[in-house]
Amino acid sequence: MGDGATKELGFFASLNWSVGLIVLFPLFLFVGAEQIAHCRNMLASFTEQRLVTLADGTRLRPNQLEGKWEEHHARTSWLLWPIFAVVIAVCGAHWWDQVGRALMEWQMGDSVPGWGTAAILAHPTAPNPWPSMAFSFVAYLYQALATFLYWVILLYSVSFAGFLCSLSSRRSTNKFRLVMRRTELTGPLRRFYYNAYAGAVLGLLYATLMHLQTEYVAASSPNIVAYLADGYAKIGAWVGLLADHPEAVVVDKANLAEFSSWAFFGISVFCIVIATHRLDQAMKNAKEFYDHNAADDDWRKRFGFLQAANPNDAKVPYGFLTDIARDWIKLIVVALAILASMVSQLFGVVVLPTVFLATYQLFVRRRSVVEINVVSIRS
Repeated sequence: MGDGATKELGFFASLNWSVGLIVLFPLFLFVGAEQIAHCRNMLASFTEQRLVTLADGTRLRPNQLEGKWEEHHARTSWLLWPIFAVVIAVCGAHWWDQVGRALMEWQMGDSVPGWGTAAILAHPTAPNPWPSMAFSFVAYLYQALATFLYWVILLYSVSFAGFLCSLSSRRSTNKFRLVMRRTELTGPLRRFYYNAYAGAVLGLLYATLMHLQTEYVAASSPNIVAYLADGYAKIGAWVGLLADHPEAVVVDKANLAEFSSWAFFGISVFCIVIATHRLDQAMKNAKEFYDHNAADDDWRKRFGFLQAANPNDAKVPYGFLTDIARDWIKLIVVALAILASMVSQLFGVVVLPTVFLATYQLFVRRRSVVEINVVSIRS
């Protein structure tokens, strides 16, 4: 480094690259693939179980609902093109500003030290920059594609939630109806929402790793383990949560990387908030539609309700928090813990245990409950 200090700058020391793109991104692809498959299965089951019908209660034809979804998705997918352009522009600008230009001139200049420019620090007189430029360019291209796919899958969930909300609308122009059948409807929707939330959590964690990397590069710690251990040491002393701990700054933070981490965080939160609102509205519309017509025997017959109306149905608390996001307090705590890790190194070191807890809650425990509910319905 410039002051004679040493710092580990390898690829695996950069957690946003090693953990983020090698570990988190494949996990997110798994979640995204399952979410897409689950959405398509929901469309088929909604038709079969008459959870979605025509406005007069007529059963849908096979693939009719799938066709409606494809039309809806086609109207919103145009957003992917400007997103793709922005992602490529930002990643390309970041590569050139922090890596490409420095390697071309083989001098650090204003570039922030990182794995891409570590060769300059290790070999100040190296004559051939092209191998390092080619490898770093491919790595940044992979990062751009990973980021784009993240937005594609996250927006897919947002679009599908909006589609369900449109099906529940009681406007005269809506030819479909989302029908309230409590157990059959909430089980698939709960799994859909937890898949969407799990994907958002993985994105929030990646944003945290990006932010953590900018903090590490700016700090005086010689390696990433020492940097995290220093945070644990401060947490160990309660007074450390209240007192200011000045630390020597080796370089200024990478402004573009810092901005990218917060942009990633903000867009992830925005998408899950929109998906939550759309699902909540869909549930309210379906409940109001049922309560308004449940006492009409002719309506119940047309929409496939075999049992007589239960006067207590209208009194049953039913909604997003009680039937879909039952663990909403835990979900909020997870999001707040990750936010805390973005604004303080002290909390940054506890984000991994938080995500492990969230993973257990979202992927293991909740999924097992959903599967049990589905089995009980079928039996």
